[in-house]
Amino acid sequence: SVPLGVAAGIGIGLGLGIANGFLVTVARINPFIATLASAIVIRGLALIITGGFIVTVNDRSFSSIARNSLFTARLSVFYLIGFGLLAAFLLKATIFGRYIFAVGGNAEAARLSGVRVDAVRGATYAISGLAAGIAGVIGASRVQSGQADVGVGLELTAIAAIVLGGTSILGGAGAIWRTALGIMMLAMIGNGLNLLAVDPIYQEIVQGGIILVAVAIDAWARGRSA
Repeated sequence: SVPLGVAAGIGIGLGLGIANGFLVTVARINPFIATLASAIVIRGLALIITGGFIVTVNDRSFSSIARNSLFTARLSVFYLIGFGLLAAFLLKATIFGRYIFAVGGNAEAARLSGVRVDAVRGATYAISGLAAGIAGVIGASRVQSGQADVGVGLELTAIAAIVLGGTSILGGAGAIWRTALGIMMLAMIGNGLNLLAVDPIYQEIVQGGIILVAVAIDAWARGRSA
């Protein structure tokens, strides 16, 4: 059924986020290595499960999740806004949000202050997995199908948008509205390159360059403030 499928998609995303949190907090694997390696494993499992074929969903109630409109805008836009507002509230108006910034800024100082660092980190991975599960369901609903290799390379775009919005790659600084601005700026850059008929390969080079420049600026700013 559609409700069971939606719940399964979101639940699996949450479960995989928790698993990544376990790899980072308990197994002590480098966060980037853990998430990238697990992405490769998960994509491989998806290919095995689907046999490399596109899984088509013909139920209109499933496609309505993302394709229906409200006030001339797709429902997926309102999902994004709602989740963004919820995440912003968690970061700015709750103790948990302050713990996230504390752990990102200086994990050892947070631990000495009584913050359960591993629990906070694990929770952030769980939330990230939950968001990915919701996004996956919305994406599948939009095209009425599921495909194992959809979203390949999307992690680079996500990182570029986040650092372009001013969130520190080293942790301790950032905001949801900054990430939203980063997404819009990256979309504008991509649209501009498309209008100029720039080869997609060069667009990836631009994204990589944006990440390098943003991380360099962040490191320079931290060095100046130290």
